[in-house]
Amino acid sequence: MKATAPVQRQRVVNVPSPWWGVVMLVALVAGLGGLAFGVFYVWLTTAPPEVKVPDVTRINIRAAEDILARRGLIGQVRAHRYDQKLPADTVISSGPVAGKTVRQGRVVEIIVSDGPPTVLMPDLREIELDRASQAISRADLHLARIRRRYDQALPAGWVMEQKPAAGARVARRADIELTVSAGPKPEARPPSETPGETPSTPGTAPEDLGEPHYAVVQVALPEGDEPAQVRIEVEDKRGITVAYKAAHEPGSTIAQVVTGYGDAIARVYVNDNLIEEKRF
Repeated sequence: MKATAPVQRQRVVNVPSPWWGVVMLVALVAGLGGLAFGVFYVWLTTAPPEVKVPDVTRINIRAAEDILARRGLIGQVRAHRYDQKLPADTVISSGPVAGKTVRQGRVVEIIVSDGPPTVLMPDLREIELDRASQAISRADLHLARIRRRYDQALPAGWVMEQKPAAGARVARRADIELTVSAGPKPEARPPSETPGETPSTPGTAPEDLGEPHYAVVQVALPEGDEPAQVRIEVEDKRGITVAYKAAHEPGSTIAQVVTGYGDAIARVYVNDNLIEEKRF
């Protein structure tokens, strides 16, 4: 008998259906979406409430921080800057801007004023008034007032005292006050033997002129190519006198102290053209 060959069984391989992958992907996406929704829902129900940023500009930094704290916001100084108009420790600006809606806990950045930039007050004592006026102008300060007082030692027209004091830090364009010597106090003189005549002292103004007073005249010259002739005339009880006359470069600024008796007018001429009148 012939041997019978063994029957080979064919192996069946199960191939997964492509729909199974789609089902798994959908389930994964659904799970992630549910998780995301849950996280969003938790955040939505526990997130800080929204508030509007208040306007804290032009007030003191401490008051600004208190106002922000009451809204649940955090004030944080980001920078300091000099400011000609706002005093030191005043808020210049903040961000986010006032009126914007933000979540409580948000940081509001603040820029704070350090006040006007300062300069060192020069020492003006025991120098002539004209030199003191020029030093004040160079320091970008303003000569606002001149007082006059007799002094036995200091010559007339020299500075005795100053406010603020020398060496102080003052704001640019701050007002400066000077006390200027009027020279020794005149002694009482006997009446003249000749009727109608009054004894005079060389260098002393006639008594009927009264006490002199001063004014600071500033001239800003326009730009140009040629030097400009500046002339300052004073009209007072003495008549008209030329208080100042000189040539200056175009674009320069001149500050000159003039003296007057009684109601006085200072007239400024540039190249013989009247550009300003000042009563003092």
